[in-house]
Amino acid sequence: MAKNLVKRALKILKEEGILAFSVKSVRFLIRQVYLDSNLHQSLPKNGEYQTYNDVIVEEKRVGDRLLLKRSNKPSYESQFVEYIRDYVEEDDFVVVIGGYYGVSTITAATQAGNNGSVITFEATPEGADRVRKTARLNHVKESVTVKAAAVGPIYNPKGRETTSDKISPEELPNCDVLAIDCDGCELDVLNNINIEPRMIIVEHHGELYGNRHEKQELDFEYQRERLDNILSSKGYDIIEETSRPRKRAGFDDQIGWFVAEKIR
Repeated sequence: MAKNLVKRALKILKEEGILAFSVKSVRFLIRQVYLDSNLHQSLPKNGEYQTYNDVIVEEKRVGDRLLLKRSNKPSYESQFVEYIRDYVEEDDFVVVIGGYYGVSTITAATQAGNNGSVITFEATPEGADRVRKTARLNHVKESVTVKAAAVGPIYNPKGRETTSDKISPEELPNCDVLAIDCDGCELDVLNNINIEPRMIIVEHHGELYGNRHEKQELDFEYQRERLDNILSSKGYDIIEETSRPRKRAGFDDQIGWFVAEKIR
């Protein structure tokens, strides 16, 4: 993360000059201090809400408008959320793996309705608390269960503290829809599940490989063919997919979203 920030800083300095670099650096530091200190949480709420893709994630506080670059994110996880809206049906039981802000969880709960239910596994305690909070804000807490537990290996905790609780993919409860957004461990999870949901919705991007503790850099490899082979071996056909290139930790990467349907 620190190396990525340095690269961004050097790029701004080179392309925009010392003045722009200085202004953006000061703004960045102010925002980080504001968010990471007790100041943000101690300020009164202002009655407005942050929304990510039509899901309420947090009530804004006095100072957010001035110091935060962007509080609303209408396109947050847009393709993943769109597929959940398209394929989760009323009364479904949905398992979500990875749910830091809770947007995919709340979307699934809303689609499943009063008689449906969602269980979300989140690898960080901070993220699990956020999902619970988001469920309360969106009035779906009765149908949402959140477990602070990592499913399978954790490749990319985003610098956050992870929970010590773990659950193997083989132990996942059977469900109607399985939605996976776990930052690189999706292939391991899919390869080891025993359940047979009607639909699987998965975000896939470069996966850390090799022994990352011995590497100076992070290596990424997008493995669309392997994903297809795993799903096919489990009796699934990919019926929809969207992908695009991106940069991640300074590496060329690709990200894709897939919908797979059980056929046998």
